[in-house]
Amino acid sequence: MSCPCCGYTADKKDPVEISRAIKMSPMERTVFDILARRFSRQMTREFLVAEMYGRYSNGGPDDPWRVLHVITHRLRKKIIPHGLDIVAQKGRGANGISMIWAEA
Repeated sequence: MSCPCCGYTADKKDPVEISRAIKMSPMERTVFDILARRFSRQMTREFLVAEMYGRYSNGGPDDPWRVLHVITHRLRKKIIPHGLDIVAQKGRGANGISMIWAEA
């Protein structure tokens, strides 16, 4: 699949390369970049929210957890066709979110 604006085609299995072929909103791009930097490693939701809104002087929206949920849901739909997935794990001390290669 190629980028709709520039025609770039991601040939490598690299999340950063793949991201060039996906049209994303600025906040989707922010979340994608955070997940890609720590690829396959679990991050807490608190860490993600802090990374998303740390630069905002007002601390971000009133319900950042809902925003994170919506953004990851929309982003998942966009990245799964490219072989990536976002997984959220709960329980047994493994609360967190990570980006991984999608199961074929």
